[in-house]
Amino acid sequence: MSDPQDFPWTFDQFHRYEVLKKALKFFFRNQTPHVLDVGGISPGRGGKAFWFPIRKLVPKNSFVLDKDCVKGAGFIQGDAAHLPLKDQCFDVTAALDVIEHIPSENRADVLKELGRVSQDLVVLSVPKASPQVREAEDMISEQVQKLYGVSHVQLEEHRRFGLPKKEFISEAFKDLGFSQVCFSYGSLRNWMFFQSLKHGFLFQAESKSVAEGIDWFAAQYLKGTELSPLFVRDFWVASRNRRESELKKGVHRIQDQLKGQGAKSPKQVPGQLDRLKAFNRGLIRSFSKDKVTGVILAETGGQNLRDCLKHALSQKVDFDFEVCVLNIGENPDIRYMMKAFFPEVKYLSLKQKSPITFREQMLELFCQLKGDYILLVDEERMLPQDEAAGFLRQITQKTSTMVLVPDEKCVFVPRTVFSDAHWDEKLMQRKIKAMGKQDILKALREGLESDKGKVICGD
Repeated sequence: MSDPQDFPWTFDQFHRYEVLKKALKFFFRNQTPHVLDVGGISPGRGGKAFWFPIRKLVPKNSFVLDKDCVKGAGFIQGDAAHLPLKDQCFDVTAALDVIEHIPSENRADVLKELGRVSQDLVVLSVPKASPQVREAEDMISEQVQKLYGVSHVQLEEHRRFGLPKKEFISEAFKDLGFSQVCFSYGSLRNWMFFQSLKHGFLFQAESKSVAEGIDWFAAQYLKGTELSPLFVRDFWVASRNRRESELKKGVHRIQDQLKGQGAKSPKQVPGQLDRLKAFNRGLIRSFSKDKVTGVILAETGGQNLRDCLKHALSQKVDFDFEVCVLNIGENPDIRYMMKAFFPEVKYLSLKQKSPITFREQMLELFCQLKGDYILLVDEERMLPQDEAAGFLRQITQKTSTMVLVPDEKCVFVPRTVFSDAHWDEKLMQRKIKAMGKQDILKALREGLESDKGKVICGD
């Protein structure tokens, strides 16, 4: 799990699966158990793609179940409260930081299902329902809201559904007839510090590499401090067949191993200096690279917009790339879709009955964007993964180039152009609410083309 050349984990995710890894090793020793990880889909670094952490621990005999459908070996789509599986068909069922994302009225059913499907162990973790943890989560939520103007989706669910109480989970295992041991693990101080640090770089150009460096360092060098109170998380090891005394013995062994995991010597962790150098380079680039904002012009919404957003959010860039949606007709369906599926993406809309000119409205909207360059894209156009980087490369390598128009559905310009361009006001006489996406893109192109000294480049 700790290969410095492949570290997709967040630091607290790493610690959760370390507990599971050591539980499997102790209770199954030389065996390879069949493991079901409920809710075990994890977004890739930077929120792109998906991976299954349990497959790093048990590559062949593990499965992941989640309500969202993704492609991958060992994946089962299903509802945690109604598992589409036979009784006792897995040696181990696990749900690591999942229960708190389930409405309170469904949690008892989920715990029953975890017990029904397991023929031996259930391993569970949840954030502690303590005032200190709630205060720490509120701090991170406020940080994200103030810095980026978006909600922290996972922590918002914690508030909306409430953190599960320790007594509730222990009583649920008792009702199932399972023996159990509960223990706390994960330093709240570490969690607060490193979450604050990581979220400070959330949408920076090198956020992926910077976050990877922070996570790797915290996971490798602070393991021994994770058993120091105050704690951020509670764990349960429960069993259908094993006695409580055996579970206690296993948990004590797990805790002893976790205590002994302090900083490793350079010989034990190859490439650690290279990783720290890469972290430093990423940190420098995050404050020195160009910033680009992609503005998707949305009119009809629906699947076209969703596909366009997925392509925009998966751009391979080494600069700060902000993505937002501009609803040019205030279509309410677009606003609802953004809230439901893309809450982290900035949402803007043109005022349908505004008396000000189109140019003034655009300037007003662009004041809310942070890009040095603006990429306007029709919602029907899918951006190849390297296209945003290619646009920036073309426009920066040619000092005379002020606007790049590769086709009729895309415009890429320096932000400063908008305050200087000459606009054909006759073209803008219609009400904004009657304008379509192509009208807006045409107005931008013609307005910029009329400004002498600007060079139009096309692919």
